[in-house]
Amino acid sequence: MRRLISSGSPFEREGGYSRAVVDGEWIFVAGTTGFDYAQMTIVDDPAEQTRQAFRNIETALVEAGASLADVVRVKYFVPNAADWPAVVPVLDEIFGAIRPAATALICGLVDPRMKIEIEVTARRSGARTMNRRFVTVLAMILAAGLAARDVAAQPVSRAPHVGLLHWPSPEMGRLAAGEFREGMRSFGWIEGSTISIEDRFADGNAARLSANAAEFVAAKVDVIVAIDSAPAGAARQATSAIPIVMTSGDPVGLGLVASLARPGGNVTGLSGMSPDLVAKQLQTLKEAVPGVSKIGVLLRQDSPIHAQLMTELERAAANLGVSLLPVVVSADRELPMLFDEMTAAGADAYFVLNEPRTDAMRGDITALALRHRLPGAAQTRRYVDPEFVDPGLLVSYGVNLSAIHRRLALFVDKILKGAKPADLPVEQPTTFELVVNLKTATALGITVPSSILARADEVIE
Repeated sequence: MRRLISSGSPFEREGGYSRAVVDGEWIFVAGTTGFDYAQMTIVDDPAEQTRQAFRNIETALVEAGASLADVVRVKYFVPNAADWPAVVPVLDEIFGAIRPAATALICGLVDPRMKIEIEVTARRSGARTMNRRFVTVLAMILAAGLAARDVAAQPVSRAPHVGLLHWPSPEMGRLAAGEFREGMRSFGWIEGSTISIEDRFADGNAARLSANAAEFVAAKVDVIVAIDSAPAGAARQATSAIPIVMTSGDPVGLGLVASLARPGGNVTGLSGMSPDLVAKQLQTLKEAVPGVSKIGVLLRQDSPIHAQLMTELERAAANLGVSLLPVVVSADRELPMLFDEMTAAGADAYFVLNEPRTDAMRGDITALALRHRLPGAAQTRRYVDPEFVDPGLLVSYGVNLSAIHRRLALFVDKILKGAKPADLPVEQPTTFELVVNLKTATALGITVPSSILARADEVIE
């Protein structure tokens, strides 16, 4: 399975390459320099360029499910041999305990401002996080290189305190929590040193969610990060003063912001939806399984956004000539019973609406679907990609949730540096990915039309 990772650098667009390519357990990171890709700036100091290059590389590796600790091969390209003595101590600090195979070359680079370019190859060990010793060493190194930046980033003498508000349980919410922290690291924030991040999990309990939001307000955190619509609503009810960075399907419709372009108030962040997206997702399922006529829809009655999505799905279903069967997921309704209901009602496919508690059950959902021989579609690749679940659903079309959670850090970083939430437009997704799992298609005896395969961003075989 091959996957491409981009940093958003204009060099990648101009040169027609990816920051990294993931091929099975191997990760190949392209030559990376000391540019800060968020600002497209570069300092003159060769040692700081080296640190920034490693931060860029680490961001790509983390997105691929690895870390600098997994690097097995590294190449250094340095235009001026006189800069090498300043670079070597940084290399020893980063890789002294890891000791990958290495080659250093004195050669020209395409931009005279570049003092070093670094290319690495890593092999995923299966661990999702760096070992404690490596995290500590890397934090010390990056903190030293970021001293000036940290001073500018902190408007107060103490380290900023960020409260992370979750709807599900710790077990269900830990993936999103980790992805947000990855994003903060990419902006140079070191947890426990330059920033404090605290999680509160509600276990799907609305009263506990409100209490958690109130606790953050009482603690006078600097920013509340609300992952999903329900936490965003709870945070907004708890405070109109503390900045809130959220993800939400429809922040305008839910009254979280005045508009996407001018949110006003104390709330900003990312919307996970765009016009007609849910209709396109249903259409994708219909195209992947042309003979489908009745589609079960797994939803949550207590989700702030699912009722609206069902209205949009009903309109799309009428245009596609299919009927929908709402299937409510809740704590007192076990999944096997729900799938029995769907098949008994004549559903010949199903669609899963995103929701953190439901997403955490995706392993059971996909296994039951295969047992009932029901082709399924979802709004995120986490239901299809074996990196997250195996067996996976047949198809997904939508945003990359991992990227969304990491992107929250951009807003937090700006706010901690003095920006006002009211001045930061809410971002809508502009890039969507279509993922098809042919392994699941084979198990279900389905032939996916070539038109779908031709459009797919990734085909899992």
